Amino acid sequence: MLVKHSQAQELARRFLEFAYQDRYRQQFCELGMVPELRAVAQSDFFQNSPDWRIFVDILPDGKFIPLMNWEPIELAAEQMLYKVFTGRQEPKAALDELAAVMDREVAAQQSGR
Repeated sequence: MLVKHSQAQELARRFLEFAYQDRYRQQFCELGMVPELRAVAQSDFFQNSPDWRIFVDILPDGKFIPLMNWEPIELAAEQMLYKVFTGRQEPKAALDELAAVMDREVAAQQSGR
């Protein structure tokens, strides 16, 4: 998401073009994420792994949901991006705030809230 009146639209576009290169998505997904790009899903890493192959085989038709209550974290991430893109908060402070929300949510869910 990018706020319409953001003055960083060109930088955001350039960042996305950079970050979504197959080689970087490959490295990111190998950390434990289901690949969202076809080229990454078709890589040897995912095609030759019995643990991952089942996931990439159902990608065209599958629907995935988080294994935890993701909504509070998603909302906090959206708010963080909005604050940064509109100049209301510095990136470091916004990310620190998001990390605190994530830590609270994970701890609450692990304690059975």
